[in-house]
Amino acid sequence: MTRPAILLLIPAALLAAWLAYLSYLVTTRPLQAPGYPLVVSRPQIMVSDLDVIGEVEEMAAADKPTKVKVLTVLHAKEGDATKEGDVLDVDHLPDCRPVARKGLPVPDDCPGPGRYLMPLRRSLSEPGRYEACPVPASPGFHPFDPVRRVYLDTVEARAQYATITKP
Repeated sequence: MTRPAILLLIPAALLAAWLAYLSYLVTTRPLQAPGYPLVVSRPQIMVSDLDVIGEVEEMAAADKPTKVKVLTVLHAKEGDATKEGDVLDVDHLPDCRPVARKGLPVPDDCPGPGRYLMPLRRSLSEPGRYEACPVPASPGFHPFDPVRRVYLDTVEARAQYATITKP
């Protein structure tokens, strides 16, 4: 083999290895539902007042608050006395879902009883209650309706949450 051929094979092999690595990342990424990768919203976490791991025993109707038992307080804004074992009234949990993707049904983030990582904020309309924090607008993302998200309490969701530094 000639020197130019070897010099061509080295970058070609590096490109093939890079493409194989990217394929590995895509096939092993955590999924929330088919076609919906699990992505914890950094802007949402940055603006939330209270981040908890909460347990939902029964979903309330869309117009009523859902009772959430706090299992772990991940972050509380200064002056918030929420602690483990408290039961919070949380609005808008049935409205939590990712942004729709073409051709795929939109899964609910909080389909029923279970443990969830919940970024919350104080309710603007009802004192003493919380609501699922909406994802704020950011460059390239300007939703017409508020997009609210909560996340199943999984190792992957907690790992993504741990990478976010609150201001």
